[in-house]
Amino acid sequence: KEEERVKVERLCIRMLAYQLLRREVGDDRPNVFRRFLTAKNTYKLDLSDTVEFYSPHLGPINTLDLDSAENRYLLSGSGDSKISVYDVSPQFTPSKSKMR
Repeated sequence: KEEERVKVERLCIRMLAYQLLRREVGDDRPNVFRRFLTAKNTYKLDLSDTVEFYSPHLGPINTLDLDSAENRYLLSGSGDSKISVYDVSPQFTPSKSKMR
């Protein structure tokens, strides 16, 4: 399993280098690179099968984003004009978590 993870990491690094080059020479618009980074960060999330999140949203969730500074907070925005912040750090435990 570790060998597979290393292969995936190497592939991600090559893809990132390729996307940076395309952006640098002007072949891609900025939003294409941003979507690539968002997808890359989403696949890196190590989601838990045992922890459930309560959603305060009354409408459909329109957007999810992981903070780029610490990769610790998951932000969600919904059709009911609410924004929520979830702590998704590895030290996360349900009793210590706070939804803001």
